[in-house]
Amino acid sequence: MRERVLMLGGRLELDSEVGEGTALRAYIPLDTLAQERKQ
Repeated sequence: MRERVLMLGGRLELDSEVGEGTALRAYIPLDTLAQERKQ
């Protein structure tokens, strides 16, 4: 997953707390997504 996010010019954050769970956040620039959809 990290490689795909980086390929799109974004970043991936991972937070984990014992007994609380894990959260993944992927930040991908909107202009990159628009270019991908055109192809």
